[in-house]
Amino acid sequence: MNRKDGAIKVQWLGRHDTSHNPSATFGVPWPRGKYWPDRTTFTCSPQTGKSIVLQSWLLAYWPDGSIKWTAHAFAADGDVTDSYSVEAITTSPGSLQLDAACAGISIKHDTNTGFREVDTGKIRVVFPNTGSEVIKSIITTSNGTVIGKNGRLVLLSKTSLPTETESTDSHHFQSNIESVKVEQKDPIRALLTVRGIHHAVDANSKSSARSQEPWLPFILRF
Repeated sequence: MNRKDGAIKVQWLGRHDTSHNPSATFGVPWPRGKYWPDRTTFTCSPQTGKSIVLQSWLLAYWPDGSIKWTAHAFAADGDVTDSYSVEAITTSPGSLQLDAACAGISIKHDTNTGFREVDTGKIRVVFPNTGSEVIKSIITTSNGTVIGKNGRLVLLSKTSLPTETESTDSHHFQSNIESVKVEQKDPIRALLTVRGIHHAVDANSKSSARSQEPWLPFILRF
């Protein structure tokens, strides 16, 4: 990482195959007292010189309130170069927001069905707000092929160790969704947090009447 004026040069760690184009998320430090949250925006340019769409958010501040660390992300499109230049530009207050016209990820909430749909441009993923399914379906955008569906967490517990001679009772549990929250929604990255707990079911994944209390809460982030 090299610094020049308001720009910082970042490059891949170790050897990198430029024929493969992954997305990237990285952090950048900034000097104390130079850049301020309400009047700084960021751009990113590869070696070719043409700016690419960059998502930026703040991570840490200096004691005087100036920017100390920022996080950035760019998408897996365009040509990959060995290095990139991230530049901090002082602008009018409130300019840290990215242009909504550049948004590449969309999130829709259907209140009738209780589903949230995340569209990345390549796949559409449907998250139910309630029920046992963490993911309802994963569908490719290009041809509508379903590549995954009815995804849920499955848990099996036993009352004793397999080596013990006494009989062992098995208890089946599966995920039960309590909440789905959109933590981040920006052009390059989106973050959904799914919270829930495991409920008892029978061997066929149907609700069990046995007196097994729900247990093992979970938090999943996508």
